[in-house]
Amino acid sequence: MTRIVHLSWEYPPRVFGGLGRHVVALAEAQARLGHDVTVLTAAAEDAPAREVVNGVTVWRVRRDPPDVPFDVDHLMVWGFGLETAIARVAAEEGLRADVVHAHDWHLVHAAAALRVSTGAVFVLTIHATEAGRHRGWVTSDLSRQIHGLEWWAAREADVVVICSRAMEAEVLTLFGATHVDVIPNGVDVHELPSGTRGREIVYLGRLEWEKGVQTLVDALALLRSRGVDFTAVLCGRGSFEPRLRELVAENHLSDVVRFEGWISEDEKRRMLRTAGAAVVPSFYEPFGIVALEAVEAGAPIVVSDVGGLSEIAANVPGSMTFPSGDAAALADSLAVILEAGHDPVAARAVLTEKYSWDGIARDSLQAYSRASRRMSSEGYSVPPDDRSVLD
Repeated sequence: MTRIVHLSWEYPPRVFGGLGRHVVALAEAQARLGHDVTVLTAAAEDAPAREVVNGVTVWRVRRDPPDVPFDVDHLMVWGFGLETAIARVAAEEGLRADVVHAHDWHLVHAAAALRVSTGAVFVLTIHATEAGRHRGWVTSDLSRQIHGLEWWAAREADVVVICSRAMEAEVLTLFGATHVDVIPNGVDVHELPSGTRGREIVYLGRLEWEKGVQTLVDALALLRSRGVDFTAVLCGRGSFEPRLRELVAENHLSDVVRFEGWISEDEKRRMLRTAGAAVVPSFYEPFGIVALEAVEAGAPIVVSDVGGLSEIAANVPGSMTFPSGDAAALADSLAVILEAGHDPVAARAVLTEKYSWDGIARDSLQAYSRASRRMSSEGYSVPPDDRSVLD
């Protein structure tokens, strides 16, 4: 039995995106395999400080001062308050661990401290990079700080886990990480839901520029100009929502496009099981777990040809890709897929074979073991302080 500690600043009920869902699924799968799994995360209103959920022990830690808002202007100070609190509480409680697994840059200082205090292997999953999200432009003070933390953590960790071959190339190029393992995200596979496929086009995700929803709106305008019958729903929230609403109005699409905001998992599944198509039009997407969720619910997918999305599409029968940002190509793909037949059983068979969480949990354990053997044979190594990478 391996004692695994996950560090994640989001965990239910605080979940903002795919990272939070990933940590929940991985931690619970590892617990099902018989391992001692603990998650250290931020305190949340209306949630206990300590509880066991589906075999996972969850510690929700209240931040150390100063008391600042959780917003962009205070993100670093907010995060450091959480890191110091987690490191302190872990020391006070005598936390024991064989593996400390941090997710993205948010809690990497705490993870490095716990590696020293527990003797554990330090594993880092990089779910996305700051440079990738901004298409290589790391110009603001906050972006440079995040990029610097990612660079340091990627070189400090005993192993870096990433979710796709495209992401592997990105991490090696940006950070020069020495030990990298590719382990995809996964999805829970349930009984195939019943439902008659309609003509609704569904987008699920954050409404941010890099998610490419503006390309989808432009494609919908082209479909309408061609007389294609459809409706569309955009589910999610984000800073780009006001501009997207403007684009929908400017293109006279308000009668066929609706904004749903955040929806529950049950609502998502109900929507996807009758969707004519689920679209993931991102400019940057290291993996794209929502594409797997759509396939699991029985929906055909149309995805941009970036990052892990193109790898998913290559594996899943009946899916279609289009060049990122190309509204005309997306419109063409949607027109085809709305009319084409779809075999959800064949598409879903790939999920059990390649993307089951139990299989991913086993792959993660193997990555931990390899890193532990290296650490035992090589000892701790301190990366060279070569900050020219950030210049």
